Amino acid sequence: MALTERKTQGDINIVSDVKHIIVTEITEILKDGVVISSESSNTMAECGNFDMADTLGVRNIADVLWTAELIAAHEAHTASLD
Repeated sequence: MALTERKTQGDINIVSDVKHIIVTEITEILKDGVVISSESSNTMAECGNFDMADTLGVRNIADVLWTAELIAAHEAHTASLD
């Protein structure tokens, strides 16, 4: 009886007007190669957060979506909430 854990990247979703990127990570527990448990979690790279985009492996998507104008609009909106 061998238990192993496997993590894989699931869906990548683009949300909101400022194109935040949400990445789903799936964690599975396998017993002798058969999945016996599975859970997923979502992590968001907020518009302009290129470090998080790198961490999530979606930097190439961020580079295309997040224009300077879009980042400025997001920063202005965020500042108006304070």
